[in-house]
Amino acid sequence: MIGFVCVHIGAGQHSETLEEKYKQLCQQASKQGVDILTRGGSAVDAVVAATVLLEDSPLTNAGFGSNLSMDGKVECDASLMDGGHLTFGACGAVAGVKNPVLLARHICDQQRVPLSLGRVPPCLLAGEGAHRYAIEHNIATVDPDSLISDKTIRTFKHFMKRFNRYQEHENKRMKYNTGFTSELQKQMDTVGAVCVDTKGNIAVACSSGGILLKRSGRIGQAAMQGAGCWADSTVGVVSTGCGEHLMATCLAREAARNIHASDCPTSALHTTFVDGFLESPLLRNVEEKLAGLLVIHVKGGRGEMLYAHTTDSMCIGYMATNNKKPRSRMSRLPAGAKHGCSIALEGVSF
Repeated sequence: MIGFVCVHIGAGQHSETLEEKYKQLCQQASKQGVDILTRGGSAVDAVVAATVLLEDSPLTNAGFGSNLSMDGKVECDASLMDGGHLTFGACGAVAGVKNPVLLARHICDQQRVPLSLGRVPPCLLAGEGAHRYAIEHNIATVDPDSLISDKTIRTFKHFMKRFNRYQEHENKRMKYNTGFTSELQKQMDTVGAVCVDTKGNIAVACSSGGILLKRSGRIGQAAMQGAGCWADSTVGVVSTGCGEHLMATCLAREAARNIHASDCPTSALHTTFVDGFLESPLLRNVEEKLAGLLVIHVKGGRGEMLYAHTTDSMCIGYMATNNKKPRSRMSRLPAGAKHGCSIALEGVSF
């Protein structure tokens, strides 16, 4: 069948002044994946290559240029799921690994390698243990501070000033909280990639620096199977948004389950967002429910890419092996739609 790669750089509030740069980056990443496919690479190879390119860009909240924690550090999450083997690998809150998705890929690959004495291979490693694993398996490690970009330093200082001012005005907290949460939500972008190769195998990968001003050691949905990503023989899903909301609802797995049970993937994805997210009792106390999903569904040698989000915007790129060049879109909620409560949903067939 036709191979296809699609990527996203997060569901959030993307600057209109940087829109062309975001779209160009998505095009570059999707083409990177397709180049791998045309050289005979697998779906896993393609999503990893696309995600590495996104991690290396200072425009994204993944790898270099990730959001900083409360103590000014970069701690990354990443995961990969191979739909052909139904194996999964992930790392969480790891510092000093240049490309966390490469670590996740190695952990995923090792799921099929038996250990001595009947030990079970890990599917998720976190913190210092994940860093040691990377060193032991020759996955590139760097000085953690080298992953901090000038932009993230400026953003961190700005929000820390506001946070400290908020802390100083105990009896006026509501006043100083005004707008703070919505501005933080602009910094939540997670990157992801979904691919079906020419043999029909599906793989997905996601990577994130997490929420700005997170507590050190926090692990988000980008490291969680079923919340950050899901892949099987016919469906691949990656998520983006507020990790705590996505983990509570296992949104990626829920989307795949609904698509399998429906004759219409578009209506199934809409149902996922309404019943499984916006109206989920698990989020009944959450005012703004922020999420985005990027999906590939294949059936009978044909495929469809779908994406949806409840945030102001979501940027995606995509390319098929029979396309001459990649394409990209910046999807935005319709005028008047309520951020965190409305759904934008579109699709592309291939």
